[in-house]
Amino acid sequence: MVAYIYYLREKNDQLQIIQSGTCPKCGHKSIVLSDQRGGGCGPKLVTFSCPECGYQNSFSINGSCGL
Repeated sequence: MVAYIYYLREKNDQLQIIQSGTCPKCGHKSIVLSDQRGGGCGPKLVTFSCPECGYQNSFSINGSCGL
């Protein structure tokens, strides 16, 4: 259970770095959105990758409805 909490915290930290445009592995401003599935009002699965170092990771992000 404790390991899972650390895993989620690390994923959140990586996503925050990615949202600033930086690769969390190599630190270059080369991160790109390579895939996006779902969307709308539900969660979407987005995959980011870095062509510089080969980093790739997927994140589940909640969609928002425009009300």
